Amino acid sequence: MATSSYTSNNSQLSSQLKHEEWMTNLPKNLHDEPITKIAIPGTHDSFAYYLTRQAGPDLDTNLRRICFFIYPIIRNWSLTQDKTFTEQLYMGIRYFDLRVCRTTDTNLYSKSPFTFTHGLLGNLVRECLEEINEFLNKHTKEIILLDFNHFYDFNDQCGHDHLIHLVHEIFEKKLCTTARKITECTLNYLWNNKQQVILLYEQHPEQCTTYMDRIGHFFQICQSPWPNTPNIDELLLFLNETVSKSRPITC
Repeated sequence: MATSSYTSNNSQLSSQLKHEEWMTNLPKNLHDEPITKIAIPGTHDSFAYYLTRQAGPDLDTNLRRICFFIYPIIRNWSLTQDKTFTEQLYMGIRYFDLRVCRTTDTNLYSKSPFTFTHGLLGNLVRECLEEINEFLNKHTKEIILLDFNHFYDFNDQCGHDHLIHLVHEIFEKKLCTTARKITECTLNYLWNNKQQVILLYEQHPEQCTTYMDRIGHFFQICQSPWPNTPNIDELLLFLNETVSKSRPITC
């Protein structure tokens, strides 16, 4: 019995390591392929595993008025994940889909000026990015892509420059800031430069003036086709048609 248990535990550990360091363990023939040519597992509304009872700025105005009364319905629609960022990372997720709004709660603002949102407000952006950074500290050859693609309630006092600055503050030298095109980002390139974070930002660079001159920030290059269907056959058909279409060389 002891041997069987030991074997089972070893098998589970091996499976876990296979997922948590899958990029580290990729075959050498892929080390010089652009990251865009490697299939990267990701999640939709990656942060929406935890949501508060407070309506987010992206919720329909009419629903915001009655959010208190229909909260369970809104929450059921808004939740898209059941794993934290750390759990997703250990499962092998490396692409994160992020929607952010400015924090209006004065008590929370001192901790983080931004929070995630998907109908309802989620966790503070700073705390979640720090959680991701902890994983990267332990897995130095794993690469992640942060796709910030929806922004709400931003203003001059708390806007895009501030959010990008926060990303820099947390990840520091782990952030890719040297590649002129994302196609230059191969595993070997990133490993040699000790870079682990690729920032995708769905905003025109002119609205991010402070960081315009920084190489390695990839503005408006990530296509996110949405099939908008619960039907698996329709989803597969949509994906096959989408993948077959040519994409810009920078992507």
